[in-house]
Amino acid sequence: NESVTVRSDGSTASLVSSGQVIGDGWSVTVDGHDASMVLVDGAVMAVHVPAGEHVILFTYAPSTVKLGKAVTLAAILVAIVGLVFTFVRGRRRKDSASDRDDATAAPSVSSATH
Repeated sequence: NESVTVRSDGSTASLVSSGQVIGDGWSVTVDGHDASMVLVDGAVMAVHVPAGEHVILFTYAPSTVKLGKAVTLAAILVAIVGLVFTFVRGRRRKDSASDRDDATAAPSVSSATH
């Protein structure tokens, strides 16, 4: 996520601009509470801020990034499950082959001469 943090300390309510051009995926909070963005000059993001000290956080988190993270996580999980399955399956085959070899081996004959 990309973010722009602005601290304001005004004696009157003001309009604080991020300097960023608005686009899908941007959100803004004032003191941790969701706020509505307004446009300045038809393209730049801004938010109305009351008088006093405030922290304004403009955050960019487009849905495509969220989708990409979800797909990547799913692919990693599938790969891990596949590796575990392959490992377990390989061990079972090795163990069952070893058991077959033991069962089909000729019994040992010991001859004792009296």
